[in-house]
Amino acid sequence: MWGQAPEYRDLFVGRTREQDELVSALPSHRLISITGAAGVGKTRLVAHTLHSRLPETASVGRVGWADLGALTDARGLLGAVAQAVGFADHTSRPPLDALSCWLADREVLLVLDSCEHLVAACRELTADLLTTCPGLTVVTTSRQRLGSAGEAVIDIGPLPHGRGDSDAFTLLIERALAVAPALSVRHPR
Repeated sequence: MWGQAPEYRDLFVGRTREQDELVSALPSHRLISITGAAGVGKTRLVAHTLHSRLPETASVGRVGWADLGALTDARGLLGAVAQAVGFADHTSRPPLDALSCWLADREVLLVLDSCEHLVAACRELTADLLTTCPGLTVVTTSRQRLGSAGEAVIDIGPLPHGRGDSDAFTLLIERALAVAPALSVRHPR
């Protein structure tokens, strides 16, 4: 598999509802945006869902994962997508045409991760690719939706928190123990 989703070794907490929404959206929507504030866990949600529930999403074919966070502008977007799906072109055709032609008869799930700083470029590229590539499904993670026709949006907020056991408390304790294993933890009452 090329452009694989990142694998995290630490505990994944909560987000069952959001995972169910993503798995349910994949067969019926070709563009799905996972939105939420910075640091809320959008990337981890998509990666964990693809790794843990891939049999449920098997109809999407191969996965290409493009981490767009390091791109400073839209000029590198097409190259990042081509690399994520394992495409290399050595013809004189325009790059978008060559990529579209190559993807046209393939079943691919393309994840565009961290695209909030490239929303307009991602909207334009996904519109072009989804028009010419019937077997393509695109999942984006961003602080905002692309605003494209037919886009399904799954908005995620902070983990539930409160007194006693909660997903947020469980995650906090897990992360604290990872850096300070000798830490003594008392549960709040």
